[in-house]
Amino acid sequence: MSGKQHLLCHIEPQNVINAQRINITFEVLSKAPPPANKKLHTSHYKAGLRADASALGATIWFRCPAGNQEDAEAPVIKTDYAYWPPRGLIYEEGNMRLVNEMSYRLAQQLNCLEGSGLTAGMPPEE
Repeated sequence: MSGKQHLLCHIEPQNVINAQRINITFEVLSKAPPPANKKLHTSHYKAGLRADASALGATIWFRCPAGNQEDAEAPVIKTDYAYWPPRGLIYEEGNMRLVNEMSYRLAQQLNCLEGSGLTAGMPPEE
């Protein structure tokens, strides 16, 4: 079960065919992320609970414990960056860099950075 998805940013040029579109969202989940789908072409990074990047964007799931809340009880936040049309495999690292920075700043604002598993800068690839 998940909570409401919040749109942080949507960029889409008007009156242009096949224009690039960018969406940045976050969502509060009641449980941990699903296991990674090994059939999809994604790169995996060591950030939060799980971090994936592809030519289409990147996603990070991290726990956001409040106060003395146990990690297992803390809500999971999913930060997602989607880009269309795809920009190619060379952009995976850039997609992860962007979604990691957004997730890091979001965790700071929510006062849960310490228990999030996020770090400043580019996370290492798994």
